[in-house]
Order: sequence, then C-alpha cells, then structure tokens
Amino acid sequence: MAEATKSTRTVTTTEESFTLTLAPAEFDWLKGVVGNTVSVNGDPGERVWAAMKSPAAVETGTYTHKGVTYDLKAEYLDTSHDVWEFTGERDSAGVPLMSCAIGGDTYENWPLTRVADHYRTLRKI
Repeated sequence: MAEATKSTRTVTTTEESFTLTLAPAEFDWLKGVVGNTVSVNGDPGERVWAAMKSPAAVETGTYTHKGVTYDLKAEYLDTSHDVWEFTGERDSAGVPLMSCAIGGDTYENWPLTRVADHYRTLRKI
C-alpha cells in the first residue's frame, strides 16, 4: 500500500551586516587594493566597489544624476508614459539599473543615467 507523509519545519536565519569606517587615506589604500575591475555581476567585490564609489546612495536609497536625486524605491514615468523601476542592482560604475515593460517587450538593466539622458524627464509616481 502506498503511503505519503508531509512535514513542515520552521527555519530561522540570522543575517549579519558590517560597517567599516575609514579615514580618507585608508579609503584610498583600500580602493587601491580592490582596484577598478570587478568580474561578476552580483559578486560581493562588486557591491563593495559600488558602496565605495557612492556610499551615500547605499545608505539613503537615493542616487543623484545631473543635479536630480532619484528615490531608488520609487517608480518613474518617462515622457512616453512608460513606467521604469529600479532593479536593486548596479552596474560596474555604481549606477543603479532600471527595467521597464512595454507591451510584450521588457527593457532590463538600463543604467539610470541612460534612461534619464534619453527621456530627459522622469517623473516619480
């Protein structure tokens, strides 16, 4: 006779975060060690590099381009009335990436700078 059982378990995880405070000379030294090259998207080294290039953006969830500060948790409407949202990822230069679905097409991982420069005006919605 066939028999099946089902069990459920609850798993609790602990997440740690670290803060590193550096003097300018220490920052320059670490920047020299990390270098300008990052290999794989999502690699911890890439996130460290992005945080070093734009520490305020990591802390505040904002990014400033050409004097305009963007809220990385918000969605933005372009001049064609398409909605762009931030993916939570950044390119190797530390620029936040955006995606937009238009009809059946999806435009993924466009740097905010490209979207803002192409459409000239992005309106927070």
